[in-house]
Amino acid sequence: MCHICCMSFMDENSEIDGNPSDRDVGIFISDASLTDWHAKMKSIVPQLFTGDNIFGDDQGQHTYGTKLLAYLGDDPNTPTHATVVGSRWTKQEFSVCAGDDLEPMYNILMEGKLSQTGLVDAHEGEWTVVGHSSKVNARLDALARAHCTNQGAHHEKEDSGGEISVENRRIRRTLITLHNDDFVAKPWNQSVHGMFLKQFLIFSF
Repeated sequence: MCHICCMSFMDENSEIDGNPSDRDVGIFISDASLTDWHAKMKSIVPQLFTGDNIFGDDQGQHTYGTKLLAYLGDDPNTPTHATVVGSRWTKQEFSVCAGDDLEPMYNILMEGKLSQTGLVDAHEGEWTVVGHSSKVNARLDALARAHCTNQGAHHEKEDSGGEISVENRRIRRTLITLHNDDFVAKPWNQSVHGMFLKQFLIFSF
């Protein structure tokens, strides 16, 4: 049963400080998009993004049904329990750097209601993984299955030459601009600039 449906960078709807809704259940940002975002933010504000890996010691994102525990406010007498049901980009009213107001968030079920928590924070010690179950509750499990089916159909359509993702359109737009503009080609120094493909994907517009 599929509960990890990945969306491309900036494909999904973003809200300012809005909690997730039923439409976000079972939908996850792709790990590749998160890695690219982290590399971009690390190059812009290295004093805030000091880690080498957005996932910390974890292999990747927490999956659907991952159970988290935190002591918010550092009070050991008030544990907070949550379950991961997805991840998404949210648009922040105040951004840490000009031109990038998106932040990845985990969609979580907490005290019976959908809520959210920072994805970076969830991998840096604020939350601890205490378990996992492929079943959260009947309603959310049904939503996750439905969204996974719909997302799979979307990717099949794209692979067959149909609809093109936002990320692919962004890359094509960059290539067309480079082709049309007058510029002087220079050898790419990987030791200075890093891997070309990774930098191209990060800074494509």
